Amino acid sequence: MLALLLALATLAPSASPAGVEVIYLANAGVLLTDGQRGVLLDGCVREPYSGYAAVPDGVWADLLVGASPFARLDLVLVSHAHRDHFQVDAARELLLARPAARWVVHREVAAALAEGWDRWREVADRVEPVAPADAEPVVWRGPGLEVELRRLPHGAARTVPENLAHVVHLGGRTIVHVGDAGGSAAELARAGLAGRRFDVALLPFWYWEGERWRPAREMLRGRLGSLALHLPPGERPSAEALAAGAPPAPAAPLDRFRF
Repeated sequence: MLALLLALATLAPSASPAGVEVIYLANAGVLLTDGQRGVLLDGCVREPYSGYAAVPDGVWADLLVGASPFARLDLVLVSHAHRDHFQVDAARELLLARPAARWVVHREVAAALAEGWDRWREVADRVEPVAPADAEPVVWRGPGLEVELRRLPHGAARTVPENLAHVVHLGGRTIVHVGDAGGSAAELARAGLAGRRFDVALLPFWYWEGERWRPAREMLRGRLGSLALHLPPGERPSAEALAAGAPPAPAAPLDRFRF
């Protein structure tokens, strides 16, 4: 009997190791993985836009077929519907290629996917449109994974497109990604992000450019580390940003950071 129990224990799947890996794709696009689950955020960008990078052909091809490091793709998220974060044709291609993945996106993004697309009915049941209100997040849960989708407006005008901050609980870590949020102290408080503790912060590089961004970078800083996203290709953080403590900025697609 003891031998049988030992054999079964050997065959049983191991528990998810503590920690998360952030794999950079382009601009603000990343894959978050704990080795058993994968979350894609702002990764559907295939054409450079307004000086910002796109996912290279080879990386995109691997994502479509589930080659390493994209073998698991459980959830797709989008911060907002600007073309340096989300492109409709790329998103539709991914929806068709990876049928096991769920999409939880703002209703503006879902509407853009559906509009004029004759294959929408094939994928509609895998796309969950949401519209978080101020201080009223949407929480999505799956096995070993939880995501808070919080309204954090793109800028002071608080107009379309709607921008979402995502707080991802994965691999024993809490990761925050804010898209292109304006990030004032008042907006962060309204979104329920003030006074929180994050393990990893994925923030636009300009959060380290000047004093106006100090509240955002201090409120959202990652206990284990932060990454500066959204830098145009070939640019590095400025001297001012480095003096303000700017974290590493991914230099190339598939750069990996373990937290």
